[in-house]
Amino acid sequence: RKPILPAHVAALAQTRPNDGAKPRAAQTSLTRALADGPRLAAEIERDAAMLGIAKRTLARAHALCGVRSTRVSVPGGANGAGAWHWSLPPRNALQQDATPR
Repeated sequence: RKPILPAHVAALAQTRPNDGAKPRAAQTSLTRALADGPRLAAEIERDAAMLGIAKRTLARAHALCGVRSTRVSVPGGANGAGAWHWSLPPRNALQQDATPR
């Protein structure tokens, strides 16, 4: 085993200036995309990929923003016909979550 030197500990403890930049960018992109109402999840995923946002990063942003996923079926269509839509929760729900208890 190699010894752990104080310089190694100090280097690991330092924060990098861009830590969390990609998740924040994904959250911003997602909230902007959904600001005008529900959208097709496939469109948002495609747009995110074009911006260089990884699927996993988008999934984390989806969870952090409280995005709701809804399956919209095609009336009279075959089983499984339809698409997923994403939407932001109502504003009052966001405010209630931020209220300290």
